[in-house]
Amino acid sequence: DIWDAVGLRSVAGISFHDFLDGLGLKRCEELELDKSAHGSYGGFWWIPGCLRSELVTAMTINTYNQDLNQMNGLVGLVAYVPSGGELFSVEGGNYKLMESAIRQATKIYDTSACPKLPVQRIQQHQKRITTVVSGENSMEIFSADESLGNFDIVILAAPLQQSRIQFLMESPMSMDPSVLHPMALNGIHENPDLEDNHERISSQLLNNEHGQLAFASPLPPSATTPYTSVVTTVVSNATLNVTHFGLSEKEQWPRSILVSERGKLTEGITTLTILDFEKGLMKTFSSEVLTTEKRNILFGSHHALEYVQVWGGGEKEEGGKYGGATPNFDGGRNSESL
Repeated sequence: DIWDAVGLRSVAGISFHDFLDGLGLKRCEELELDKSAHGSYGGFWWIPGCLRSELVTAMTINTYNQDLNQMNGLVGLVAYVPSGGELFSVEGGNYKLMESAIRQATKIYDTSACPKLPVQRIQQHQKRITTVVSGENSMEIFSADESLGNFDIVILAAPLQQSRIQFLMESPMSMDPSVLHPMALNGIHENPDLEDNHERISSQLLNNEHGQLAFASPLPPSATTPYTSVVTTVVSNATLNVTHFGLSEKEQWPRSILVSERGKLTEGITTLTILDFEKGLMKTFSSEVLTTEKRNILFGSHHALEYVQVWGGGEKEEGGKYGGATPNFDGGRNSESL
């Protein structure tokens, strides 16, 4: 409804490739690169060729780990925002935004006329939330077996499918508060059979698993859409294989190397960034864990593996329990998840 209201439903429901077709931007099925000249674009070196197959695709893959067929048109446009150059970043990391919000909220509360409580009203806990249990009048939050307190409202400011939090509730049909059931996160609805089967109300067929005449409403697509898998790899003592990337030993190396759709399939990476030239410290993003053979090709056989982390993906994948990746837009077919 939101996208319909602002006139962006059609853009959100098609692939970025189809959207660019509508704009008349050439696909360039065959790439003919002019390797005799190159230019700087947004801090990256770019060999002039096909704008769509190289530059637009590289920016999209770098930002969302998905090519133009996988992206939808609306999010693809967002990936193109860096071309304007007027972007900003938070020095020290985005978590500084939350720290600032807590400080400001604490200051406002401390200087207000609100009656002060014996304990600090606004608190920050550096602990991972594992479970939320809803009781009759409040919700209790746990970090493993440790209770962090009872609250009137709990707000999850993260994708539900990446949160790794159990949401449970005490059963109103049980006298034992230790008996817990999955929480209906999107509310409940009455059994639709009740309207036509009033005489069968006592039948077990009309009850849910807790013996109640109500059922959990399905979650919206935004809470169920899978996330793509992104692998962060950091190596040290690396020597960039410049000839592999078509570079020269004599020219200045770029700080970052982006890839096209074909480059992603060939190289298995989406971005390569040189963090420190002297220490040979380099970082890559990829869809899968880089093999030793692939790392040797990119960084030389004397590199040292410093860090590997798998973000996103399905729960069955190793590392899929970690968040941080991007939604799988499925070329616009998952646009309801926006």
